[in-house]
Amino acid sequence: GSANAVLTANIDLGGKEWIPIGVFSVDFGNRENKYTVIDESKPYSGVFDGQSHSIEGLYISSDAAGKGLFAYISGDAAAVQNLSVQGSVTALCYTGLLAGEIKAGSIINCRASGDVLVNDYSENPYISARLRAGGIVGSAGPSALVSNCSAFGSMKGSELIGGIAGGNEGIVTGCLASCDVAGMAQSGVVVGGNYGELKNCVAYGSVTGNDRIGGICGTAYLWESSENAEYCVANCFSHVNVLGITAGTESSNQIGGVVGKSSTTIRHCVADGSVSGDESVGRIIGKMWGGGSITNCGWLKTSGGNASQDCVYDTRNPVTSSDITSFDQAAL
Repeated sequence: GSANAVLTANIDLGGKEWIPIGVFSVDFGNRENKYTVIDESKPYSGVFDGQSHSIEGLYISSDAAGKGLFAYISGDAAAVQNLSVQGSVTALCYTGLLAGEIKAGSIINCRASGDVLVNDYSENPYISARLRAGGIVGSAGPSALVSNCSAFGSMKGSELIGGIAGGNEGIVTGCLASCDVAGMAQSGVVVGGNYGELKNCVAYGSVTGNDRIGGICGTAYLWESSENAEYCVANCFSHVNVLGITAGTESSNQIGGVVGKSSTTIRHCVADGSVSGDESVGRIIGKMWGGGSITNCGWLKTSGGNASQDCVYDTRNPVTSSDITSFDQAAL
């Protein structure tokens, strides 16, 4: 609906099953790893102002998609702001404590704490249907802004798993994530898969996975929605322990202190956590391709793990430049 709302007091939902605001659903048909969005006709398109109040005791346990306090937010003026949410959400995909998806609009100055679980977490990185889970929002679309938000807790799923957002095609800026993230592919402590702009963010905690795993985000690609952006990942600090793990017979690959795999500019980023994996393991980026670049980035000399300072380059698409420096603890 489009109604504006103001929260005038804290609310405790008491752990009872919550029916999300708005409608978002998908159809898997007979395909295990593909789906079609079949209903996004009823978004929340108004302004919800929490006035710095909290909603606690949120509980959702579902085998459907689009779950959170809000299922789906979309609208030029749509906004959820100044709100704290605490609870637990388990669902199929497009899952977050605050929202399953925001296609257009903004989430500003919000805090989420608790657990988010995509409910058939698999150690097979190629089972990708159950994806897009985040502490704040499962998926942020090309016209979405997530700003000055924070997330605390654990997020677990197969692919596109992040502390703030599972997938981002819009702008994520000024956010703090202190989370333990487990996603077998395209996963990071701030964003899982970043296809928009990701800047001015700080991450603490840990992330584990098999393929394209990073302290800030698992992947940083330029999609249509972000091809005119000046940068894709900038001014971010990763105090995250990054661990690549084997999945079946698949060795861990493309593991990075900031980004697992990137095809764009990574600028003014720092990593000081441990970074370990099997193949393409880097202090800043695990693997770079598609003509991307690394500018003014650094890593702590005493951080643990087996990562190299440099990253692996795809020679079919040469990297334009690489500027990485190591530093001592005193420089922090």
